Amino acid sequence: MSSLKIPFQWFALVFVLGLAILVRLPNWMAIPPLTDEYKEVQWAMTMLEERRYPLVAVDSYDGPLFAYANAALLKIFGYSPELPRAFVFGMGVLTVLAAFALGKTLARGDSRVGLIAALLLAVNSYHILFNSHVAWSNCTTPFFTTLSLYAYVRGTRGTKHWWLVLAGLLFGLAVQTHPSALALAPAFAIDFLWNSKTRAQFKSFAPYLAVGAAFLAYSPVLYYNLLSPGGSLNAARQQQYAFESAPSLQTVLGNLRLTMWTVAQVGSGVMSEQLGDAAAVLATFAFWILTFGAAVWLARRGEKLPLMGIGGAIFFFATFNRFYALPDSARYFEPLLPLVFAAWGMLLIYVWERAGAAEKIYVYGARGAWALALGVVCVVPLIGLQQYYDDALAQSKTNNGMLDIVTYLQNDAGVPILLDHTLNNVRTGRGGAVASNLIYLLRLTHQKYQLVSLADDGAVDYVRNILRPYDRAYLITYADAAARIGRGITTPVVVTRFPCSGCGDPPEWGLYHWENLDERTSVPLTVAQAGNP
Repeated sequence: MSSLKIPFQWFALVFVLGLAILVRLPNWMAIPPLTDEYKEVQWAMTMLEERRYPLVAVDSYDGPLFAYANAALLKIFGYSPELPRAFVFGMGVLTVLAAFALGKTLARGDSRVGLIAALLLAVNSYHILFNSHVAWSNCTTPFFTTLSLYAYVRGTRGTKHWWLVLAGLLFGLAVQTHPSALALAPAFAIDFLWNSKTRAQFKSFAPYLAVGAAFLAYSPVLYYNLLSPGGSLNAARQQQYAFESAPSLQTVLGNLRLTMWTVAQVGSGVMSEQLGDAAAVLATFAFWILTFGAAVWLARRGEKLPLMGIGGAIFFFATFNRFYALPDSARYFEPLLPLVFAAWGMLLIYVWERAGAAEKIYVYGARGAWALALGVVCVVPLIGLQQYYDDALAQSKTNNGMLDIVTYLQNDAGVPILLDHTLNNVRTGRGGAVASNLIYLLRLTHQKYQLVSLADDGAVDYVRNILRPYDRAYLITYADAAARIGRGITTPVVVTRFPCSGCGDPPEWGLYHWENLDERTSVPLTVAQAGNP
């Protein structure tokens, strides 16, 4: 395959990266709503504030890499609600760049393949929505797996075998971010053992050092499990919604269909709730026809890594994964996509060149159809994503209410804040709730608060006693609870709803301003008690 001229190659790459940034910017702080990402970032804050140096993440089946990275950023740039998601945003864009490097290297230097792989990942709706917006460790996994695949190809298809050691190191870091990265482990092992040229490297130190580098990168978790035998596995078993701890032939066969369906939805970027079931079915068939066609075609031409990677990952997920609800589960399958898109790119460039070799009358039609098909594949995910955003904004399934509250309080610093912890009954997403996420945002803006309850009349009387010493204060609570406070409650500052599942009619809640109307001299403003989660 012939390479593009270098100036155009770099111009095209800058365009793709610019596009990746542009499509990730809308609603990056607002959608999806905050889930339990607050746990991972608060773990990093606790590390800073208490000078703790943990061996694992807040979920002990993950390594501490993401927490240390967040702690370093918070230390350098200061606490900010935007910083954790900005970090993941940047990692998402860098993964697009890594996909370019993987595609180009896998195609033996053809930049066009790298550009196609990068473009397809840049516009993938699920990679935009979760892997570039949500501050989960798992959302950074594709960055490390893609770089690991790139280094592996450099180390096994070239003469500089030290790249293989770097591949092992990066793969160990990938598994630190989440165990789902292990889905690509069979690809490395089978591809290396299958090829006689790579097997010859057993005579060198490279493969042994690569395995050692992977264990070294994962060593904090390994050491933790020496101190706490089986600690990571026990933590994983508690995630019963996701981890299949006792796989059997029956569960594998049952999960295989779900795996094939979900990987196709994630890879095609089709969001079935927005684009309809018919589009989802069509996308599934098209995805697997193109994916297996490209992988088998490449294997017949001597490049077996895509086939090994795709086949091994499907078997891994069917065996150990039991969580397939989209869009949340998409992050598990995203590490597979750069390899899939690189395989697509090589097949598409082959078709492009074959079309150019046809009779002149057919060249423009064939290449026009090729460009149209690629355009549709790129545009459809963005249409579904925009519809997802529109639905979320229309239903108030966003972070906007919480962000408005915290911003308003920042502009009126020093006034006591009372936070109704029963707002945790309003769920904002998997593992997330209003009160917990408000605590997270208040901590990131250095605002003190006091946790209270307004669940009944007795609790309301208690809150009135807390408020009595102050000139004024703010309450974050339900609308009906604020009304029960009665005297002193003035115009609500921010009022919103969150239509969570299981809540019934979404309750109205928000930020309420309270003023002391008693005819006496009040004490200076202080905070009665600083609450921490």
